[in-house]
This record gives sequence, C-alpha cells and structure tokens, in this order.
Amino acid sequence: MIIVLSHPEEIENESSIINQLFEAGLPIFHLRKPNTTEQEVKTMLEQIKPEYRERVVLNQFYHLSEEFGIHRFHFSTDRRNKGEHTNWKKEGNVLSTSTHSEAELNNIEAFDYAFLSPVFESITKPGYKNEALQFTASPLRKQKIIALGGINADHCAELKERGFDGIGILGAIWQSEHPVESYKKIANEWNTHDQ
Repeated sequence: MIIVLSHPEEIENESSIINQLFEAGLPIFHLRKPNTTEQEVKTMLEQIKPEYRERVVLNQFYHLSEEFGIHRFHFSTDRRNKGEHTNWKKEGNVLSTSTHSEAELNNIEAFDYAFLSPVFESITKPGYKNEALQFTASPLRKQKIIALGGINADHCAELKERGFDGIGILGAIWQSEHPVESYKKIANEWNTHDQ
C-alpha cells in the first residue's frame, strides 16, 4: 500500500498533480491541510476528479464526506485520545491514525491502519527522528502499519523486510521538481519488493 500525504501548505497546481498521481495508480491520498479553511478544503475536493474521490482520506472537516462520497478518515493522536473516531467507525468507513512508538501501536484496535513515524529522518522536518527507526512489524498485528518519515525509493526494500504493510510519502513527492515521476519511481521500487 502506498499513500501520498498532501503538503500541509498550499502547493502550486496541487489539485492537478493529485489527479495525475491517481492516474499513475496512487491507491490512497491523505488530504491534510491543518492551516486551511473548510472552504479551501472543499475547493480542493471539487478539483479532484469524482472517480478518484473514494481514494481520498479526510484529516479534517469530516462532514464534507457526505457531499463528496468519501469513506476514509484519519485521526491524529490527539483526536484519537479524545475518542473522536468512535462516531465514524461504521461499516464501509476506513479509519487511520498516527503513532510514534511501538507502545502506541498496542492501543489502536478501532483503526484499519496506522502510520508509524518517523522511520527515517524526516525530509520535511529535519532532525525529527525517534524509536520508530528500530521498529519491525509483527505478523500477528491486526492493523496494517504504514511507515512514514524520510521515505524515498532507496528505503523500500528495507521497509518490506521489516514487515511494514505500506509506506506514506510526503517530502519525496512535494519537494521534488517532478512529483509524479518521483511517485512512479517509489511505487515501482515498492512493488518490485512485493513478497
């Protein structure tokens, strides 16, 4: 599973790039814009082609899901700890959350998958690293574990060996001069190492 996360800030031609990523085979896109208004998120969703909207995950303004046919929702550690996800755990909905340690992963039963970050030094937050660097996924775990943080094409083989179910990429896409080509390179490398 490969997930691209939106850049937290506005990016030029962002909606067009998102559509191109979907056209290139991107399975899931996390729309996370912590500093934007509801109208700005709504405008971005309007610019994503209708056939791709079911692959979008909302990180905020969950009520927009009805208008856009979205059934995927992400909950930050804060929102998870407040129990906000319980209202959204319904048949057909897919829930994800963020974690930063192995201990946190043991308390996410209600979620379909969880990001564990950072597994490498973050591209967008230099100097940000922690114990996730040493994590190896257990085959007994029910939820899918998605590696996040500093990931590029060179890391795919190692992350597969460590048992991660997928990768989340942000900096390697949005800091690239050619985001779609960067995605294709990473996706090719990830899929090459499928077991």
